Amino acid sequence: MACNRKIIMLGPSLSSKGGIASVVHGYQQFGLFERYPILFIETQVEGSRFAKLSIMVIALLKVSYMLLLGRVSVVHVHVARWNSFWRKSLFFCLARVFRCPYIVHIHSGGFPDFYHSDCNAVAQYWIRSCLKSADKVVVLTSPMSNWLNSISPRMAITKVPNFIDLPSLLTTNINSENEQGVILFLGRFTKEKGVFDLLDAAALLKKKGLDFKLVLAGDGERDLIESKIAALGLTGVVEMPGWLDGDRKANLLRRAQIFVLPSYTEGLPMGILEAMAIGCPVIASNVGGVPDQIQQGISGVLVEPGNVVALADAMHQLLVDSERGKKIAAVAKLKVEASFSPTAMLPIMDDLYQPYLS
Repeated sequence: MACNRKIIMLGPSLSSKGGIASVVHGYQQFGLFERYPILFIETQVEGSRFAKLSIMVIALLKVSYMLLLGRVSVVHVHVARWNSFWRKSLFFCLARVFRCPYIVHIHSGGFPDFYHSDCNAVAQYWIRSCLKSADKVVVLTSPMSNWLNSISPRMAITKVPNFIDLPSLLTTNINSENEQGVILFLGRFTKEKGVFDLLDAAALLKKKGLDFKLVLAGDGERDLIESKIAALGLTGVVEMPGWLDGDRKANLLRRAQIFVLPSYTEGLPMGILEAMAIGCPVIASNVGGVPDQIQQGISGVLVEPGNVVALADAMHQLLVDSERGKKIAAVAKLKVEASFSPTAMLPIMDDLYQPYLS
């Protein structure tokens, strides 16, 4: 291929909230955009419907122009589910029209539920068609690979776990120290993320007389969260600083004694990797790719989603046994360095992109 051809990468604005933006931002920080001829094009931004529609139209025009000039070696599309997939399928169509290979990079651990529960037969056919026509379908975990093979064995599936830029995270301006009793949640305030279960578990801890602070950093159904906090008598126990990133997030991870993510569905959560890398012990649900990150009782604690009693017990144990938490955190940090660091991921990214560079 000519050297002026680009790898077009499509995803949300790097200033957006959520896992995909975090992953792509990590690519940028690591220098992936300089290592490979990547042109990143935003397809979604936070804001009004007009802003969202405008950025999507601009992205379609940019990609069409590049394809028309024959300056694209491959289109790498980051997708989740619901509207994310339907919007991005327009780019799959463009790539197919111009006979350009494209990569579908699935981030959502809830993609199977989306396919089976939210899509009729026609929508399911369209999803399978988009995925089977892809040059590669990138997944984060083995369970997702197995599921895709179950709906269509002809997909070209490649496993590329998320990674975290350790030097960037660990050299941020961290000025916080670990505080006894601080429990941290990072993410959207939705039932799917388990935040309501976390409040129920916190209420059980309070009944046991434990002294703790629950920090919910994120956004979403804030009114429902505040109502539940009041109903459970947790006012004064729960702190809600809003959505955090950069140094503020790193400082909060350093401050926390425990990081908790009791989700019902997950891919390979960046929040867990960030907590492990910074030395904060993790309690998380045994779903999606989380078991790829955490070995039960060794590099973290796994609980079944929706089991509030088990969640409360796990938090209680780590709150009262800080030495166990430190041991778990030390093992988890080594796990991130060995399996989810840029050094570990670079050969995988080389294998992904090398066929499009010759």
